Amino acid sequence: MDGTGAASASINGQNVGTLTVTAVYSGDNYYAASTAPALSVTVTTGTTNTAVILSSASLPQFQPLTITAKVSSATGGIPTGTVTFFADGAMIGSGTLNSAGTVSINDPQLTDANGKPISPVPTPNSFGLFAGNHAITIAYSGDANCTKSTSAAATLTIQPDTAGFSAYFISPTTLAPVSALSAGTAQGSTALATITVVPTNTLNGAVTFACSGLPANSVCTVTPTSLTFTPVPGVPAAQTVGVTLWTDVGPGVIPTTATSSAIRPRSILGHSSAVLATAFGWPLLLGSFVGILGFRKRMQKTKLLGVIILCGLLTGGSMAMSGCNSGTKGASMLTPTGVIA
Repeated sequence: MDGTGAASASINGQNVGTLTVTAVYSGDNYYAASTAPALSVTVTTGTTNTAVILSSASLPQFQPLTITAKVSSATGGIPTGTVTFFADGAMIGSGTLNSAGTVSINDPQLTDANGKPISPVPTPNSFGLFAGNHAITIAYSGDANCTKSTSAAATLTIQPDTAGFSAYFISPTTLAPVSALSAGTAQGSTALATITVVPTNTLNGAVTFACSGLPANSVCTVTPTSLTFTPVPGVPAAQTVGVTLWTDVGPGVIPTTATSSAIRPRSILGHSSAVLATAFGWPLLLGSFVGILGFRKRMQKTKLLGVIILCGLLTGGSMAMSGCNSGTKGASMLTPTGVIA
């Protein structure tokens, strides 16, 4: 109490409604205690201010984005309750205010309602908003002590993607995307691979495919040879092509570096050395052995006969060995490994 006999006090944090306020004087050495008549006071809901905060006012489509709501009370205290987020008047999310009077929504949403990480990790989708300008607003639902309020609109600019695409192989074992894939084929057999093409939503035109850098004696085809894409307002759809690889040499054919991509049957001339070895080499070799056995006594007296039989033995053996080697020639010249670009 001051020198004029007056006193004051502040009462904060009262809920909305009617309150009864009284003043009690405790008395002193000269005056007795007393109580003032009750006074009714009505507490009304406090006004609030709601604001929207963007992590970025302009960003490319399908990039991470955070929108935050901030609610404050003009009469003191921290509002509680929920807020709803809108883009061009359409709801894109909601949340509950924390102890600071704020709440955010995120794209992509990385955790579930229980706070556990979402797997696989979602890709950003700009809350489903197409490229262009969007008016973002927030509506506060109010609580027992704070009034409802709506924020002023904030402009969010979604930039269209640059036209382009990415491509990857599909692993035949895990079905997961991989940047590189190894495929082996037996002679004359095929191997299959799948390529997925993911375009941007602005890609317009055809993407064509061709194989290059193939190993010798191998062939590659792509089906279809091209994919057509058109711009779309939202998330674009991926398309796939099939790749077939094979060694273009028939089973049993011994390929060489000069073997063409076409499968050609082996000619009779390709076996000329083996034929000659069979027709002349073995008879000459066996005949020489017989000559040695039959004329070994005469050979001791006649050197010319021995020389002739010895030459026949060497010639026949050489032709026979040449015929054997011709059967395995080229075994190391099969299709080598290589990289397809």
